[in-house]
Amino acid sequence: MNQRIRIYLTRILLAASIIFTACSPGPQKEKNENTAAKKEALSKQIPLQFEAIEKRKIFGNIKCKADTSNNYALYVPSSYTPSAPSAVIFFFDAQASGALPLKKYKNLADKYGYILAGSNNSRNGNSAEVNVAFARNMIHDVQTRLSIDQSRVYTSGFSGGSRVASSVAIFDGGINTVIGCGAGFPAIEKPIENKFNYIGIAGNEDFNYNEMQDLENMLKKSDVEHVFLPFNGKHEWCPAEIMEKAFTWIQFKAMKQNLIPKNDSIVRVFLSAEKNQIEGLIKKNKKEEALFTARQTFNFISGLSPDTMLLLTISQLENSKEVKKARERQLELAQTEKALKDQYLNAMALKEIPWWKTETQRLNDTKRFPTDQVVMNKRILSFLSLACYMNINQLMHANQMTEAEHYLTIYKIIDPTNAEAPYLQALIYFGKKENDKALEELKSAAKLGFKEYERFEKDFGEITHTAKGREISASIKENAAKEG
Repeated sequence: MNQRIRIYLTRILLAASIIFTACSPGPQKEKNENTAAKKEALSKQIPLQFEAIEKRKIFGNIKCKADTSNNYALYVPSSYTPSAPSAVIFFFDAQASGALPLKKYKNLADKYGYILAGSNNSRNGNSAEVNVAFARNMIHDVQTRLSIDQSRVYTSGFSGGSRVASSVAIFDGGINTVIGCGAGFPAIEKPIENKFNYIGIAGNEDFNYNEMQDLENMLKKSDVEHVFLPFNGKHEWCPAEIMEKAFTWIQFKAMKQNLIPKNDSIVRVFLSAEKNQIEGLIKKNKKEEALFTARQTFNFISGLSPDTMLLLTISQLENSKEVKKARERQLELAQTEKALKDQYLNAMALKEIPWWKTETQRLNDTKRFPTDQVVMNKRILSFLSLACYMNINQLMHANQMTEAEHYLTIYKIIDPTNAEAPYLQALIYFGKKENDKALEELKSAAKLGFKEYERFEKDFGEITHTAKGREISASIKENAAKEG
C-alpha cells in the first residue's frame, strides 16, 4: 500500500524530467497541426457581434451554448469594451467552484482589465480527458460571447485544477501563460510542442511545495519563461497580493512581447519598491530572502529595464557567508523532510493510534523547533493527510473497511479540521446500515465546511431526505454559498 503511494506521489516529477528534456533550449514547434486546425475551425465559429454582459458582476452559472450541462462563472471588468479585445484568465478550481477564484481576484481584474471565467465542471476525481473537454467548452463559449485578445489568453488553477490549466496549454496550445497554484504539470509521456510561459505559486506549508520547487528548478534548464511565487500558507488558492504579483508578471511579459504598450513609469515604480524591500531585508540580515527577492525582481524586469546595480546586489549576496550557510540549512532540511516522510509512511501500517497521537502533538509543538522546521513539520503533516486520504480510498474500493477505519483514525488525528475524514467515515457507516452514526459524521463534516452537495446527495441517497439529513443538506448548501 505504501509503495503504491510513493509511486503516485513521485510520478509527476518523473514525468517532468521527460518533459524538460524536450523543453531544453533548441528548435521547438509552437503549435502542432492538430492544434492549428482546431484554432482555425474555432475562429470561423466566433461571431463578429458580441453579447452585452453586465460589468463588475459575478455571474455564477453561465451555461455553454454548445452543451448546457457545462457551465462556468464569469466576471467582466469595468474597462471592457467589445471594440478593444481584452485579456482573459480561465480558472480551474479543484472542487469545481468556478466563482471562488473570481471572488478572490475580481478587484485585480478591474485594476488590470482582465475578464475572468471559472469552470463549474472541472474538478478533482474526473479523468484528465473529461476536465480538458470541460475547459475547451468554456473557453470556446467565452470567445463566442466576448471580445477576446487571442494573444493574451491565460489559464490558472489550484491543486488538480492547476494540472488542468497546464494541460490546456500543453495539449491545445493558444495559451500565453499558465498560473499554477499548489500543483505542477500533469504526467505526460510526449514532449511538449506548444509554447507558453509559466508562473508557479505555492504556500510554504503546502504538501506540493517541494514539487513546485523541483518544477521551478527544471524550468531553469528549459527555454520556458517562468517565475516562482511562494507565500506563507497551506494548500490553498493564494492571497490576492500574491496573485497581483502574477498579474504584474504577465503584464510585464506582455510589454516585452509588444502585446501591450510599454509603460516605463509602472516598471520604475515596481523596481523602486522592490529595491526598497531588498535593502530592508539586507539591513535585517535576511540575506537569503533578499537574494530570492532580488533574483525575482530581475526576472520581472528582464527585457524591460536593465539594472546593473541590481545585478551587482545579486552577485554580492550570492557570495555572502550568510547565504551559503542558509543554503546548507535548506539542503539539510530537505534531506530530513524526505527521510521523515518515508518513515511516517511506513509507520502508518505499523504504529498504533496512541503513538500517532503523541507524534502528531510533537510535530505541532511550535516551541520545540526552530521556525524553518515548524514550517517543514506542517508540510509533513499535510503530506500525511494526503497519504491517509489516498490509502482510505484505495481500501474502501477494495472493500477492506477495517483497514480503512484504521487510517481514518490517523487521518482525524493528523488533520482534525479536514471535513473529508468524517465524510469518509460516514460512508463506511452508511455501508454498514448504521445510518444514525453516518448522520453524526456527516453533521461533523458539515460543521468543518463540507460543501459538495451533489456528491452528498449521490452518496447517501435516502437518508438525505430524513429530518436530520435535510438539516445537514441545508448546512452543506450554506457552506457552498459562502464560497460562491
